[in-house]
Amino acid sequence: KFVFVKGEVRSGKTTLAIEVIKVINRIIQRKNQKIAKIKGINLNDKSIDTLLETLKGSDVLIERVSDMDIEVFIEFVQKLREEGKPRVVIFEDEKTLAEAYLEELPEEYNSFTNVIDIKLKEIRDWASIAENYAKERGYTIDAMGTLALSDQLKAITTVINNSHIEELIDEAIIDAEKFSVKRMFAKLFGKTDELTMLTEKNFTK
Repeated sequence: KFVFVKGEVRSGKTTLAIEVIKVINRIIQRKNQKIAKIKGINLNDKSIDTLLETLKGSDVLIERVSDMDIEVFIEFVQKLREEGKPRVVIFEDEKTLAEAYLEELPEEYNSFTNVIDIKLKEIRDWASIAENYAKERGYTIDAMGTLALSDQLKAITTVINNSHIEELIDEAIIDAEKFSVKRMFAKLFGKTDELTMLTEKNFTK
């Protein structure tokens, strides 16, 4: 079972690859399977037979597969096929490098993989998700607030996910409610149908 995972930098490729291995094992009802992570470049100077002996009983994640020599890749795949044992093998790399590498492979190796292409949401997509979450909380975001929110999203150094969005909106709401007498009275008398506006100052500290 070979899978190829490709995506942009910071798109969560490695995390997804590991989850894919776990899901496949659940489907085929295999438990407590080990996962070996290897950088592609480290396979170039190793005996594949010795490596497979070391990896006995483990699924394999090859990171940065484009660093593997094509000849080594072909030998590795052939040995795995000859092995005849159930094993999940995932090749992972950045999108452009992965696509260029796949094109270099001989035709019979070019089509054998299951390819997962990670599509990154752009900042505007996350801003839209933030607006929907804010609406669920009884708030809307004005234009300047959306710009300030987008700046905060750009500053996130890890892969953006829903928890980031919810945290930013929750913090902005806390900030807005500190100074909103109108909101306080609306809650007091149960009149919360009207959306309250989140503005730039609620997203800047």
